[in-house]
Amino acid sequence: MKNKFTVDMVKPLRESLDLTQDEFAAEIGCGSRSVSKWETGKITKIQGGYRKAMILLQKYQASKKVTP
Repeated sequence: MKNKFTVDMVKPLRESLDLTQDEFAAEIGCGSRSVSKWETGKITKIQGGYRKAMILLQKYQASKKVTP
């Protein structure tokens, strides 16, 4: 798994976790406006603390996938 989390990974991760922007924002400790701006490309970088939180969510999501 990559250690770098980029803005283009935000929406797919959020959707795979079946979270709204508000719920996703609460999980990583930011505002829903930040999530919206990442998803629309208005903000192109994610600060370190949020990136770490998203990596943890991504690992959690990957661990929940059922393998055939």
